[in-house]
Amino acid sequence: MGHRILWVLGEGGHSTELLRLVPELQAVGAVGFVATTQDVLVDQVLPEGSRLDRIRRPRHKRSNWGGTIVDLVRCVVGCVRVVRARRPTVVVSTGPGVGAVMCWVAWCSGARVI
Repeated sequence: MGHRILWVLGEGGHSTELLRLVPELQAVGAVGFVATTQDVLVDQVLPEGSRLDRIRRPRHKRSNWGGTIVDLVRCVVGCVRVVRARRPTVVVSTGPGVGAVMCWVAWCSGARVI
């Protein structure tokens, strides 16, 4: 049985690392990609027809603690929605932020995390 793989992109250099693997990812068969709502590079690089879910960052630079907690809760809720919809068996991430939160949510749901 094949794995349902969810590829989680960080931002900047973290996205670039994983996006270099896109040609190979197509051969493996991805269930989808996840990126932050602020990442514009992803739209230009992902293969046509790829499933892309957008999630808010769990923390914005220079935000106060109250705003950080609200952003983190929104990020966790977004990650839970994606995990429920995509039901990945494996999550691969190179990035911090959304990547860390998604890995935690997916791990709690029984997915393997790389």
